[in-house]
Amino acid sequence: EQGVEAARALVTAADEAYRLRWDQLQAGVAVTSDVIDARLERAQAHLELLNAEVGVELAQARLRLSGRLAAQRIEHYAVATRTVRW
Repeated sequence: EQGVEAARALVTAADEAYRLRWDQLQAGVAVTSDVIDARLERAQAHLELLNAEVGVELAQARLRLSGRLAAQRIEHYAVATRTVRW
């Protein structure tokens, strides 16, 4: 979750940097390559956020799966020990 929050902060900063570069281009104090660079950094920040969000979802899914597998093993063991006659 901290990774997602950090990525969101990067997206906010990259969005603002892009907006500033665009405004500077419109004012004639920046060149097109500056805007392209800012747009690339913005896209990379958005991609990092997406990767962080997917990472959280995968981790949560793995936890749910491991919990289910553990419950199945316990149930299997309980059934197996009830059927064994000593």
